[in-house]
Amino acid sequence: MHAWCETGAVVMRKGLTIGEFATMSHLSVRTLRRYHEAGLLVPATVDPYTGYRYYQPEQIATAQVIHRLRQLDVPLAEVRSILDTDDPQRRTELVAGHLRRLEAESDRTRAAVVSLRQLLRPDAAVPEIELRSVPARTVVAIRAQVRQENALAWFDTAMTELDESFPPTERTGPPAGGTPTNCSPTASAA
Repeated sequence: MHAWCETGAVVMRKGLTIGEFATMSHLSVRTLRRYHEAGLLVPATVDPYTGYRYYQPEQIATAQVIHRLRQLDVPLAEVRSILDTDDPQRRTELVAGHLRRLEAESDRTRAAVVSLRQLLRPDAAVPEIELRSVPARTVVAIRAQVRQENALAWFDTAMTELDESFPPTERTGPPAGGTPTNCSPTASAA
């Protein structure tokens, strides 16, 4: 690849600029930067002086696979695992695991929709409240302080870790996450 400089000389380039690659891959520059920061799609070269990212045309297919997996709500850690494995069976297992989680989430959503529709009926009864004891349950949690800009990536990783250590068949409720009420974007975290 080459480009013209002001003197008219040909200058060798290291690949496609991030803007050119964004156009060719139908992804935004911002998305490509995010994929680079997450280690999912590292540019072929990064100019040490300017920091400009350069990609190769061969990377377009990988960019589109990553984008499609993210559209399907595959967590970043799983996207990385899918890309890193050369074993088709392992890749299939990873995708199937995500599919099972989506199906379970869909079932919970359908149950919530049915329940909400019942509440909207004019003859909806006030639910009975009953106090009862239940057997002890195992609770699994991951807790950490993370910077706001890293929260989504951390949550994806934490959910994957919980999924691996506590299979869906052993759960009695949906996964959940929370943040302290006193957090602010400027607060520093370890």
